[in-house]
Amino acid sequence: MTSILFVNPPLTGEEQYGELRAAGSSAPPLGLVALAAVSRADGYPTAILDAAAEALDVESAADRIRQAGPDVVGITITTIQHDGAAALARLIKKELPQTIVVAGGPHPTAVPEECLRRCPQMDILVLGEGEQTLREILAACGNGRNFRHIPGVAFLDNGNIVKTPQRPLIANLDVLPLPAWDLLKGFPAHYPPQLQSVLRYPATSIITSRGCSGQCTFCDTRVFGRRPRAFSATYVMEMIRDLYHNYGIRNIQFEDENFLVHRKRLLELCSKLKEEALDLSWSCLGRADMVREDVCRSLKEAGCWSVQFGIESSDPGILDLMKKNLKPEQVRRAIAVAHNADLMTKGFFITGYFGETRETLAASRKFILESGLDDIGLTYFTPFPGCAAWEETELWGAMDKDWHKLNFYVPVFIPRGLTKEDLITHHKKTYRMFYLRPHVILKYIRRLRHPKLLIQLIRSFFMLLKYSFFGRNAVKNNRIESRVTTNKN
Repeated sequence: MTSILFVNPPLTGEEQYGELRAAGSSAPPLGLVALAAVSRADGYPTAILDAAAEALDVESAADRIRQAGPDVVGITITTIQHDGAAALARLIKKELPQTIVVAGGPHPTAVPEECLRRCPQMDILVLGEGEQTLREILAACGNGRNFRHIPGVAFLDNGNIVKTPQRPLIANLDVLPLPAWDLLKGFPAHYPPQLQSVLRYPATSIITSRGCSGQCTFCDTRVFGRRPRAFSATYVMEMIRDLYHNYGIRNIQFEDENFLVHRKRLLELCSKLKEEALDLSWSCLGRADMVREDVCRSLKEAGCWSVQFGIESSDPGILDLMKKNLKPEQVRRAIAVAHNADLMTKGFFITGYFGETRETLAASRKFILESGLDDIGLTYFTPFPGCAAWEETELWGAMDKDWHKLNFYVPVFIPRGLTKEDLITHHKKTYRMFYLRPHVILKYIRRLRHPKLLIQLIRSFFMLLKYSFFGRNAVKNNRIESRVTTNKN
């Protein structure tokens, strides 16, 4: 029987978060536990190697793979992981030439031709949603390795790139088995979430829906499409029970793009959680324009403690360029409604988007400080291959398109009229002014319900002080020009 080893390639905290690595998270590879559950359910010997979580370098990861000797290696790849994944694929093919290297994820889906050109050692790429495609690849591996009949893949054939027709998305997600959490070494302890996302431990994150109908230009939806699909409330409760009873999870972060969009399912799930009366806390993400008073009350009654919003900017012009379809007044209302239901709120903001100026940065900082938000998350505008904004960067500024630098936490795009230092200064000043306020510190102290949270809070606090006052905010070899002064035209 064909054996498969799924691999999350090496990626250090420094590469992923830069100077903010002490406050970063180590999220479980949700795609791999979903795929591994499918291959195992179909009878294939299945394992997972999370090289990032185990802090393995490429050579150490390759050695572990060589010792396992799988017939198939399935590598998940985000853009920043590509270089490490490619190096790993080369070593695998050198040491295990008969092993089939399968790669998938958002990056191969967005730029399959470039991935194959850069790393021909990847035998086949999975484009888009992977479960059914994986099944057919594994069947083909045991039957002559003919991949041409499989929808949703790309591969090299005598130096030519072959792309098969797009595979239809899974209509009923409930047909999928529960994620294979048991295949993750040290789960959940080896996957600490961010302090802002946790009320207690043990904690983890899950995704209970796929697809996003949003048109945001900074996002690529090619893997799961634009039509929102969701696991049923009954299925989600099975996931929660599994995590709660078998892994001791007491805090869940729902990482769905918009947990509020499936309103009927959401209310049904809240009802089931209240009936079950599990000792569980949870938080979720949602669009600010979908916040309703009755929904927030249901969230709170079901154990939710925080709702997080992708706000991105307080400038209406920038929001329009993003195609965010959101207004600042809707955000203010959503924060107020959530607070009225005794829910905490967190806002995510993008710094340095097209059209950003010193004035919009100052306005954004003012909005953040006056918004009433309990937590914030700031990232630099980081367009990825496949998103609409990737092709427009030269019209608006200067972009370092080195895949390995696209981590959200180091400026790679500099809008015209601004400098790299302007963006960094905004981040430092905003974090400093927001979090060093006595009432914000007091809120964090009141949230402490576990000794581990106290340790993490102290570590994060000192990281914030170091970053805000002394940080360099750079990673090695990040040499983008700091100033662009030419006209937009």
